[in-house]
Amino acid sequence: NLSDDVHWVHGNHDFAFGARIGLSKIDNGGPYEAPGLFTFNKNAGDGAASFLLGAISSFTQGAGTYTALRNTFLGFYGQDNWKVNRRLSLNYGVRYEPYLPWKERDGRVEQFDAQAYASGTTSSIFVNAPKGLLFPGDAGMPKNGYKEIYSNVEPRFGFALDVFGDGRTALRGGAGIFYDTRTPAINYSNGSAVTPFGVSVSLTNPAGPFSDPYRGITNPFPSPVTLPHDGAFPLPVQVYTFDTDGNFPPPVTYQWNFGIEQAFTQNLFGRIAYVGSHSSHLTTFIEENPAQANDSGTDGPRRFPEYSTITDINDGSNAIYHSLQATLQQRLAHGLTVLANYTWSKSIDDLPYDWGDGLSYVYPLTYPNFRSLDRGRSDFDRRHVFSGSYVWKLPKLTGHAVAVRAIANGWETTGIVQLQSGDALTVISTADTSGTALGQDRAE
Repeated sequence: NLSDDVHWVHGNHDFAFGARIGLSKIDNGGPYEAPGLFTFNKNAGDGAASFLLGAISSFTQGAGTYTALRNTFLGFYGQDNWKVNRRLSLNYGVRYEPYLPWKERDGRVEQFDAQAYASGTTSSIFVNAPKGLLFPGDAGMPKNGYKEIYSNVEPRFGFALDVFGDGRTALRGGAGIFYDTRTPAINYSNGSAVTPFGVSVSLTNPAGPFSDPYRGITNPFPSPVTLPHDGAFPLPVQVYTFDTDGNFPPPVTYQWNFGIEQAFTQNLFGRIAYVGSHSSHLTTFIEENPAQANDSGTDGPRRFPEYSTITDINDGSNAIYHSLQATLQQRLAHGLTVLANYTWSKSIDDLPYDWGDGLSYVYPLTYPNFRSLDRGRSDFDRRHVFSGSYVWKLPKLTGHAVAVRAIANGWETTGIVQLQSGDALTVISTADTSGTALGQDRAE
């Protein structure tokens, strides 16, 4: 990282300018899932029984994962702190951050295109890939999975007003736009873990038991980590893809706040404020190839039979947050300082439950408004939060023996307490009752 900041104080203005450049390099590799990963659910009525009987619910095996990722992160800003007069101060500025995709040194990026699948289009890079699966160099496939964005301008504004000019009552407020341009590299490394860059097989409810998970299909192992240009793809193929239009805007948060502060005494003051935010383009995962449920409730054929899971690294989720925040603070006086804060808030989003572990939405992608059942309180939402702390310097003893003063003086006691309401509760079923293989069925 290289950064620099310059301040220029001119009259009642304090101008600031700065820039930051970060070069990021990630080289990672290993025998990812080479021994095979087995999952046992309630196929036999009980998870433990399924394990003892060898009834597999899912099976994954890979030849290894190797990535070489590179990126450059840029940020520039300019701002002005303007002391308009003795009662009013303004803060305003702008930040600029281009959004640059990670670059995989060896082009280990892929894209699934449903329209290409429907038209029977195949790759010219890996000629035996199933139809619809494209790679850098194929027509219409962005070199790095998605396109650069150079329009991320982030304005900010704030003010502070001494209402009566006596320094006892103040109004404060502000708003700003914030882009999260540092996309986690894991979004790129996933693609290198599957065929053809990391030959892998992923099966849901395989035909064979634990002793023969490849029953009915060809076992591709041992296999080279990366297939040659004309190598055979073991079916079904697992895919990690970005949107086919090449647009993948970074998450953006719009924040705003307004508050009032009041000094009650020289050392005691309070603050009450409204703080809110709205976030768009939150990154999540969508399963593009769910199973088609049978009347019996078991997994039927997938939408695209040549594929197992097709995970779309998506940017379509949203969140909103509103809060009332109240603070009471006693500055140090007579050896005692106290701080108490209460927040009443609510955060709502339409991210799928436990999405960080790669889980998709409850409804399949083909369902109208498929995000609807996942809209609700955020996983981290706490309606009520109270925190308090104190520091008390104990009074010094005087008029006592030197030994007593040496032992008893100079002590202080501190304490912290926090109370909060419970988090949101989402009950899901580990059994694939819907037959969609999404892993997100809600308990009935």
